[in-house]
Order: sequence, then C-alpha cells, then structure tokens
Amino acid sequence: MTGSATLKRLIVISFDPRPPNFLFDHLTQRFVGLEALYVVMLTAVYSKQSLEDCATFLSRLGNLEKITLMAASTDVADETLDEDDIAERWGKACPRLRVIILPRGKVWFQDEPVPGIWAGQQIIRLGSPILGSV
Repeated sequence: MTGSATLKRLIVISFDPRPPNFLFDHLTQRFVGLEALYVVMLTAVYSKQSLEDCATFLSRLGNLEKITLMAASTDVADETLDEDDIAERWGKACPRLRVIILPRGKVWFQDEPVPGIWAGQQIIRLGSPILGSV
C-alpha cells in the first residue's frame, strides 16, 4: 500500500557543484505544494544570472511563502551581485512569497502578500533586532 501527502516544508542540503537553478528545476517539478523551501548548497558556484533564472522554476510553486538559499561560493565579486534584483524577480514569480533569504545574508519580507508585486520590502541584515518579529 502506498500513501501520498502534500509536502509543505522542505530542507535540502546539497553537495552538487552545479548552480542552484539545476536543483530548483528538479525540486519544483516534484514538490509543487511547498509553502517553505530551505536550500543549503555547500559546493555550488552561482551567478546573478543563475539565481535570476531560478524565478522561472519558482513560479511553479503557487503556495510558496518562504524561501532561503544559502550557498558557499559565487563566480561574481560580492559588490557586483545585486540580490535586490533577484529578490524582486523571485517575488514577482511567486506572488505569495513573504520571506526571502539569499546567500549574502539579506532578508526581504513583506507583511501582506500583494499578488504580482514585491512591494513594501524591507532589507535587513541577519542578526538585526527587527528579525524577531518575522
């Protein structure tokens, strides 16, 4: 006898050296009901483009409210990687998103999801006292 249930939260730790968009493609095909996705990629090299490309895959997750992506390395110098653009693109791809955490340690959140718009975002460094309210 087999059973099935919708997986709502998923934590993934990956040692795959491929960029995150490869992993996101596979995860979003298998777990379309996710509300929270936490990904730690220990050996992956990512670029701004590979993170932006993840938006296409994330758009498959209509219920996604929280996402965290931590990755150990990048092929772009830290000062040239604009995570604001990435967060905005992910927010537009997933209208229900309320919290986004990206590899450089910034947190974006909004109190009320606004369909199709990532508006009213606040950018806060990890460890900030305001994070206790998220």
